[in-house]
Amino acid sequence: MHPKVSIVVPVYKAEKFLERCISSIAHQTYTNLEIILVDDGSPDNCPQICDEWAKKDVRIRVIHKPNEGVSIARNVGIENATGEYVMFVDSDDELLPQAVELCYPDDTCDLVIFDYEMREGIRKSIIRAFEEKTASVMSMNDVISIACCDGLNSAWARLYRRELLRDHGLRFPTDMIMAEDAAFVFSVILEAKSIRYIPCVGYRYHHAFSTGDSRLLRAPNVVMSNLVHLYYLRASALQGKKDKLGILKEELDELCVKAEASLVRSVFEAKGSLLIRGIQLQDTSGVLLSLSKEFYDKHGAFFSPLIRMKCFLLKEDWRIFIQIYAWLREIYIRIRK
Repeated sequence: MHPKVSIVVPVYKAEKFLERCISSIAHQTYTNLEIILVDDGSPDNCPQICDEWAKKDVRIRVIHKPNEGVSIARNVGIENATGEYVMFVDSDDELLPQAVELCYPDDTCDLVIFDYEMREGIRKSIIRAFEEKTASVMSMNDVISIACCDGLNSAWARLYRRELLRDHGLRFPTDMIMAEDAAFVFSVILEAKSIRYIPCVGYRYHHAFSTGDSRLLRAPNVVMSNLVHLYYLRASALQGKKDKLGILKEELDELCVKAEASLVRSVFEAKGSLLIRGIQLQDTSGVLLSLSKEFYDKHGAFFSPLIRMKCFLLKEDWRIFIQIYAWLREIYIRIRK
């Protein structure tokens, strides 16, 4: 029999989509599964839906707990998992029927990365993690480089070897409401000894139901703080592990520039989203302005023209131009849909 895979689903206010999500997991062609539904104190019918599924399928375990957030819910899932590998599925998303079967590695490795389909209303697109067209073992530097550019931010569409998570105490940070996935995945990448990419589309991400915008509108200062924290986490982790990873100084500088550009992009888009909704960000300590100035002065010449422009506008705090850019971007997105 194939080794067991533990699939962790954090559940909160998802009754409209939960049946679809659980069904997509329960009907996988790979059957040796442990399905852990973590009810994070959901106030709707999600707890009952989870319990009904557990009655129908012996592979399903339900954990009911008080509401403490998605990171703690996922950590509870990790701590209760017994499979050789752990996978995460968001309760408003779904797995494609052969996801686990096609993405399970043919040898033991610490992390498996596969592709996903993104749905935005009636529009769908395939998001490839890498340009490779065949399954391959990825070099650590290539993976870190993509991660620094926000290419591997999501916790889903991955298989994590449970022993790696256990031995290194790898968990989702519980003090972040944004970018916690990116922080977790980055910490896993730095500890992994082997990473395999399988160019298989196994996950369906429903972007229309994303909670990212609601978090930004609810707590903009916390979200901005989390984005800055993610940058410092990446920069300090790379500095601390450069010898272990065999990263040369020139390579480290290049990775840090990519992490800086990623932060500029994220902050610019978030600030623009706030401005077109009439929300002024209270950067009371001037962190964003000082970081933007530092990035622009030190490494601006290495940024792409678009990132350089965004960095300059943030540095000078030219809100009207950021707002205009955000308006144009939102119009473009609506036209695409």
